[in-house]
Amino acid sequence: MAESMALTLRVDPPYLGESLSSFLGRAAQFYRTPYHALMGELLSGNKQFGKGMLDLDLNPSPALERKLTQTVPGWVSPLEGFKGFYGPVVMCRSRHAYCPRCFK
Repeated sequence: MAESMALTLRVDPPYLGESLSSFLGRAAQFYRTPYHALMGELLSGNKQFGKGMLDLDLNPSPALERKLTQTVPGWVSPLEGFKGFYGPVVMCRSRHAYCPRCFK
């Protein structure tokens, strides 16, 4: 029986101020794989990520955090040291982003 190889993401851990969703998007882009394919690989068979997950950046799945600790050399969670917001947070349902050069 062949021994399964451990997954290792050879990308920099989250940069200072980078969110978890931004890191995962950057990793998916680096490997030229769809975001959901990367998430499926990270959480293979774990149902904690499914449709019930509301906020990847402020309430990540413990299973996802464990897997990232195992797969990303030098992993430091973007939430480490996070003390919360000073006031209530209203979550946006969508976001529009524009390239600064295109916007001009």
